[in-house]
Amino acid sequence: MSTLSFTGERQVRFPAPDVARGFMLALIALANVPFWVSYFPEHPRAGFAALDAMTSADQWWFLVRAMLVDRRAYPLFSILFGFGMVIMARRTIERERRAALDPLPRELSAGWTPMQWHIFNEAVEARARRAASRLIRRRGWWMIVIGAVHSLVFSGDIIGAYGLVAVMCAELIVMRRSWLRVVVGLCLTALSLLSLGAMAEAAGAGLMNLEYHGPSVLRATYPLTSFGSWIVSTLLTPLTSLVVPCVMIGVGVARWGALQDPRGHRGALCAIAGVGLLVGALGALPYAMGQLDWAQVWSVGGTFVLYHATGVAGACGWLALLALVGGGPREAVAQVGEAPAQVGEAVAQVGEAPAQVGEAVAQVGEAPREELGAVRSFLSAIGRRSMTAYLSQTLVFVAVFLTLGLVGVRSVGVAVAGLIALGVWAVIGIGCVVSDVMGATRGPAERVLRWLVARTASALPLPALPVAPMGPWGPMPPVGSGMPGAPFVPGAPFVPGAPNAMGAPGAPLAPGAPNAMGAPGAPLAPGAPNAMGAPGAPLPPTVGSAPSAPGAPFAPGAPLVPGAPFVPGAPNAMGAPAAPRDPGAKWMPPASAQTDASAGESAPQASSGDAQGKAK
Repeated sequence: MSTLSFTGERQVRFPAPDVARGFMLALIALANVPFWVSYFPEHPRAGFAALDAMTSADQWWFLVRAMLVDRRAYPLFSILFGFGMVIMARRTIERERRAALDPLPRELSAGWTPMQWHIFNEAVEARARRAASRLIRRRGWWMIVIGAVHSLVFSGDIIGAYGLVAVMCAELIVMRRSWLRVVVGLCLTALSLLSLGAMAEAAGAGLMNLEYHGPSVLRATYPLTSFGSWIVSTLLTPLTSLVVPCVMIGVGVARWGALQDPRGHRGALCAIAGVGLLVGALGALPYAMGQLDWAQVWSVGGTFVLYHATGVAGACGWLALLALVGGGPREAVAQVGEAPAQVGEAVAQVGEAPAQVGEAVAQVGEAPREELGAVRSFLSAIGRRSMTAYLSQTLVFVAVFLTLGLVGVRSVGVAVAGLIALGVWAVIGIGCVVSDVMGATRGPAERVLRWLVARTASALPLPALPVAPMGPWGPMPPVGSGMPGAPFVPGAPFVPGAPNAMGAPGAPLAPGAPNAMGAPGAPLAPGAPNAMGAPGAPLPPTVGSAPSAPGAPFAPGAPLVPGAPFVPGAPNAMGAPAAPRDPGAKWMPPASAQTDASAGESAPQASSGDAQGKAK
């Protein structure tokens, strides 16, 4: 049996995550079926009444369910949810990068300095990550809405809780700093375990107090009471469970790349699968045997905390095993005669971890398909419609148990309920396979959520063009712009052909504006400060042969007038004391000196040109 491993034209669907999601729905069905069984009128109450109503098969199934299913399904769901959010964020970031870079004129950016490219790339990256976080947050809000509608029938809905986690953790998911995710995960782990221990101690040490609560009663007000219970559980779930820490684990798994390429991480996945499942099973034994009255335990609260904590390890073991079963992406080939159409793959860099975010499929005739086998295709079909399958479980459970109640069934045992749950999951899986055969790549719930998220999206403005770095004489133009001395106004885009500030023809100098050399606030008027910006220093007389005041210092930057008398001891233009001369002797620059002076005046231009050449 074959199935598409991608959706759309460029988005790759890796088999391993889809296979894991499909199997996860079976665990969720097994974990949720006790809720529906509780509405039978002769459902046993907690304590020895519950144990007496359980057969030997029921007790053994309870033990197996505690070791492999309960408190192991929702951590697996959380890890896969975090993984999916990262993949979604990476695709969004890559798309937004292209949207910002593709319209950039090549003739404008060709002469940018490395600093300008750095500024622009940082702006593009910040915009792309903001778009990704907004997408995750918007998706989370709509998940809360869908969960609220679902809660009118099933108060144990988890879609709303995960939507709330998406809203709260959107920035954590897309940020580069992994240490902050680790800190948040550890803090919420400690808070959640303390809350779970307190809840267990408050429930008491009686048998089955945490598993059975007596038969539930259907009333006309059921939708309202169910909705109210859902609100409370949705708000408390991020604080009283390990959902958020497991979502952070899912983010790390996506960055690790093991689900994208299980064959490249086979050794690590085998070790995680074996150790994780073993630790998860052993950690559940004290609690399960204490609930079944098979052994005395030291503390109900302590064993309950251990039960939940090792459930994370069990979920990681399940995920590693399912990744090995699912395998990695395969080469999809479409044949036209003997000419195959190869599938190309685009790889995006996010932080330091490469992520395969898109796959360009060359379609020749029929879309390329990849062989997964019957079991993996069945699980993948469910996994690609995980929300639809989850919501469908509620409808099928209601139909099945309502039918059993109408025919006179008064109670359903634990083992029988487990078989019913597997049957419900299998029926939904068959429906997903039929949908695959008919050509649908998504379920109805996925299409509705996708439409709602897209309809409420808003575009972000493109990043502004970079500002040139500031030099000693003001803003520097981009290298190769062809406009020497053209400044970049901070925050203003670069306009080709704009006059420069260093003497563009016809550019008036406003009164009170700084002089050409950048002295702040120096007016360009007779008697203004000299070119080097000495405040209040009057310009020396420029009349030839006008004697200078004895001992007066030479104004820095003042022009050297040929024929002007040289004052002994006066500092030269650069501040160095001149050699003593005969008083009254006039200084005449020789030809060599004039040549040197001309070279000195042109030196800054030459060095500026060299610097620009090197920057290229």
